[in-house]
Amino acid sequence: MVVSPAVEQLIAESEALTAVLACVEGKGNREEAERLVQQALRGHIDESPEGILTRFAMERIVGVAHGAVPEREPVDEPFERRLFETTALAWIRWATGTELELARGDLLQLQEVGDYQPQGGALHLMTLRPWQLAVGALLGGDTQEARRLFKRSTELGGQCGTETDPAVQWTYAASLYVG
Repeated sequence: MVVSPAVEQLIAESEALTAVLACVEGKGNREEAERLVQQALRGHIDESPEGILTRFAMERIVGVAHGAVPEREPVDEPFERRLFETTALAWIRWATGTELELARGDLLQLQEVGDYQPQGGALHLMTLRPWQLAVGALLGGDTQEARRLFKRSTELGGQCGTETDPAVQWTYAASLYVG
C-alpha cells in the first residue's frame, strides 16, 4: 500500500503529539517525544492558521527559534473562526513573549462581544471557549487553571472531532511541556 506524503506527515504529527501529551501527563519519554516532534517539524508545511499555530507549538517543545508573530488579522466571521484565530494569535504571543498586553486585550475583547450563540458551530464554540480561557490563564500566570481549562477544551474537542482540536492540543502540550 502506498501512503501519500500528506498522510505520512499527518501520522508523524499525531505520533509526536501523543508522545508529548504523555510527557505532559508524566508518563512519557522526553527524548523520544522530542525526536518525534523534530521529525514532524521537518515535514510541516501547513501555512493555515492551524498549521502556523502547530508549528509554533512544535518549535516551543524542541526549543527552535520562532519566526515573527504572524501579522494576519483574524477574520470577523464566522464568530467561531474569529475566536479560534484570535486565541491562536494570543497563544503565539504568549509563547514568544511578545505583545502580551495586546494578547490580553484581544482575549478580553472576545469576552465582551458575547456572541457565543450557535451559528452552525455550537460544539466548536463549546471547545474553543475553555481554550480561550486557558490562554488567558497562561497570560495571567496561572498554569494550574490553564491546565484545567486546556483539558476541558481538548476533552470536548476530541469527543466532538472539531477541526481545530489537533492545533488546540498542540498548544496544550507546548504550554505545559517541560523539556
